[in-house]
Amino acid sequence: MVIVKDVKQDVEDIGGQQEIQRQDIYVIQEELLCMTERIKVCEDSVEKLEGYSRLENLLLYGISENRGGNVAACKDAVLGLFSEIMPENVWSKRDIVRAHRVGAKQSSAQRPIIVRLHHDDKLAVLGKRRTLWGKGIGVANDLTYNQRRQLRELREQGQRGYFKNGQLVIEEIPTTPATYVDAAKQKPSPRSSPEAGRQEMETRQSVTRSTRSGATRDPGAAKGARGAPRVVVEVVVVVATAAVAVPAAASVIVVVVAVVVVVVVVIAVVVVVVVVVVVVVVVVVVVVVVGVLHTLILLTRKRKRIKMTNIVEKNCVEGVVLVVVVVVVVVVVVVVVVVVVVVVVVAAATDVAVVIWNLE
Repeated sequence: MVIVKDVKQDVEDIGGQQEIQRQDIYVIQEELLCMTERIKVCEDSVEKLEGYSRLENLLLYGISENRGGNVAACKDAVLGLFSEIMPENVWSKRDIVRAHRVGAKQSSAQRPIIVRLHHDDKLAVLGKRRTLWGKGIGVANDLTYNQRRQLRELREQGQRGYFKNGQLVIEEIPTTPATYVDAAKQKPSPRSSPEAGRQEMETRQSVTRSTRSGATRDPGAAKGARGAPRVVVEVVVVVATAAVAVPAAASVIVVVVAVVVVVVVVIAVVVVVVVVVVVVVVVVVVVVVVGVLHTLILLTRKRKRIKMTNIVEKNCVEGVVLVVVVVVVVVVVVVVVVVVVVVVVVAAATDVAVVIWNLE
């Protein structure tokens, strides 16, 4: 009996210890959850502070290592570049807070230069982004690791975005032919080749402008494109892509489009005129035939053949009505077909012309 009591007491002690440990685990879990939330708040604060500290920074790609290696050389190279693209501003070394290369020096690749400017100067440089691209130099904001990760995840999902004042903005990707998109993805980065980077940036910019031209510059043209058949829309996209690939052919395409529009309009006018002439001739013939039949009816009535003449007169009236109905239906069908063809061609031609205009 003593042994049983001892075992029972030991079991009760073990149960009490387990309950204490269970309560301790619960307290630790609560503390861990609280610490996790505090760590998340701290990480968000650090992310905001890091992003805020990078707001005035710019990354410049494509500047040769020969033009700037150390800090002083980087400042001189950046000053020369800014003075070249914005001669109306007087630039000095005081305008550049800091400028240096990013990453370890490599013999095969050109390291980007990170530049810290004043806010107004940074906006002015970003406003000359196209000019810099034309010189084979890329410019981008200095993003944090998490911001770059978010953009990379967007690209993997087939989307595109950018950060504005620390906030992620997701853009709508324009519809482009798959072949051109694949070709654009295979082009080299501006970090490895300034000339290739400039061509890639110009091509992407041209495609973006061409696909958005209907909504941004000519709402009427966009409305015409939405109303056009799918085949016409695909033709417009193919022509626009060809113009992007061969900018020198833009003027030729515009001339061809104008000639096609003129030819279609002339053909439509000729068809309408021919239909009107045919209708007039048919009406004249019907009137003459009815007049002759009416004369015969009058002569026949004088010979006391009233029953027969009534039948003939009724048939004549029915024939005239049938001819008029057929003529009206034919005229309506022809006019509708001509109008639809003219509207479709003019809509497609307008879209192509707007796309080429934006490309130039």
